[in-house]
Amino acid sequence: MEANKRSFLKLALLGAGIASLYSFSWSKVHTDTLALLQEDLFPDISQKLNTRTINARAYLSYILHHPRVSDDDKRFVKRGVVWMDEEAKRLFGASYMQLSSKRRQEVLAFVAKTQWGESFIEMILTYLFEALLGDPVYGINKDEVGWKWLHHTPGLPRPTAPA
Repeated sequence: MEANKRSFLKLALLGAGIASLYSFSWSKVHTDTLALLQEDLFPDISQKLNTRTINARAYLSYILHHPRVSDDDKRFVKRGVVWMDEEAKRLFGASYMQLSSKRRQEVLAFVAKTQWGESFIEMILTYLFEALLGDPVYGINKDEVGWKWLHHTPGLPRPTAPA
């Protein structure tokens, strides 16, 4: 009986080790890299209109934790950040965050030519546009800066609380 318990524990630890090889932990570095990517894809238009005023970073964090967003989409965003960082290291020997703006644009141009990269950038841009154009009741598009920039008048009735 004791041998069976030991065998079970060994297999369980082996399985956990293998699983850790195929997963990664999401850290502040990944979040910061994603925020920098958002800034690279949506550079400051003015002091009033940029990724900070539309609250893009917080919105994407909200998306990554929202129960209605598929686990596949969440995983793809997280893996995309890691893959993009790996490409930066492969191309220029440094992480995406350590590169100059010019080098980051080169990484984006390279990544955009891959199938995963095109889909990844499209997804990040979609969430940026949602943050830019969404109703401020959701904590995005502060002071309606996106709407004002586009001279947009929102439809009525507007939401009164986040869904």
